[in-house]
Amino acid sequence: MIAAKPYLVDVPAPTKPRTIGEPSNPAVDERKTLEAQLEDAKKRKDFGKVVELSNKLNALK
Repeated sequence: MIAAKPYLVDVPAPTKPRTIGEPSNPAVDERKTLEAQLEDAKKRKDFGKVVELSNKLNALK
């Protein structure tokens, strides 16, 4: 019967299709990267960058 009517066989649908343009290895935690950049900006005393990164971190919460 499967050979005669293959469309009757239950084929599971894919759970989540990949979107076009999505990176194949997405960043797991952007927060750690921002915190590291914030510490670096504090060491360099780049106050504009410190404020910018602090705002980004607060937006992630």
